[in-house]
Amino acid sequence: MSSLEMQLSAFKVIIQKSTIRVVCPQCLQGFPRANVLYRHFKTEKDNIHMGLSMRKVDFEKFLDCYQEALGASIPAEKLHYGFDCFEVKFVVEHYANDAEKVQMNTSSQSLKVYKTHLPFEA
Repeated sequence: MSSLEMQLSAFKVIIQKSTIRVVCPQCLQGFPRANVLYRHFKTEKDNIHMGLSMRKVDFEKFLDCYQEALGASIPAEKLHYGFDCFEVKFVVEHYANDAEKVQMNTSSQSLKVYKTHLPFEA
């Protein structure tokens, strides 16, 4: 097992034993309960965080903001119900999936794809 694999394994155990149950896909801050996460969405003043708090009010806006924050185009029907879409495992499994696909398809793209979640125009 490589050093990086050992570090990732240790990190996985730490997360599993921590009180973090849900994570904000925009800033990757972890929270012990969904109600604390939703409070975080409302206290942050940027459009993505505010959109993440609108699931029941405007699902389309929520989905757009969720996909942008996560960097992954997850269809609505594949999105976990309720706050399950914010569970640590789900967010980690899907985080920046679109950036990864873009990088594999266009090797000339820089890491700007990963950082901004959008391919840049040359």
